[in-house]
Amino acid sequence: MTARRSDAHVFPSGLFDDCEAGLVGRSWAVAYVRSRQEGVYVSYLGTRDIPHYAPYRLQSARSAGRVRSWRSPLFPGYVFVWGDDGQQSVARRSDVLVAMIPVLDQMTLLSELRSVHGVLRNGAPVIDRPDVQVGALVDIVDGALAGCRGTIERTRGALRFVVSVSLLRRSIAVELDRDTVLPVRAAV
Repeated sequence: MTARRSDAHVFPSGLFDDCEAGLVGRSWAVAYVRSRQEGVYVSYLGTRDIPHYAPYRLQSARSAGRVRSWRSPLFPGYVFVWGDDGQQSVARRSDVLVAMIPVLDQMTLLSELRSVHGVLRNGAPVIDRPDVQVGALVDIVDGALAGCRGTIERTRGALRFVVSVSLLRRSIAVELDRDTVLPVRAAV
């Protein structure tokens, strides 16, 4: 089942701009929470003003002639937390937290999260994918997804743009036009 629309919980709304400013002493960590507790954890972080990113997708299905819609996490069990040592210490105190995963390559995660956010913000239907390691690394240079980086995959004649979060070994995919991408080595 594919998502019809996409959504994300970003706190604060300019989170990715704040990260770009390179505020000293802050870093990303990935919170792994108990099953179906992402919303509880996001609320916990929000009430404590701890910056975080929790991408969701809005899904729908027809059953008995009715359309049912719901919001589900794009990466079930994971919430991305950005903050200083004090904020991350508070983030670790939640009862629903199983583990806090440190991020060694901060810039790669930030780039990947920005790409995921860009795809979701565009509103195109996304498909949750296991880690995809085939295909060329590309930058989208035109259209609504311009500036996003990911890989290309071909399935049943269609071209898909795949954005990965390597730390979680998870990806999302969206169909796109071949003319909107350039290989990374050529995009420089």
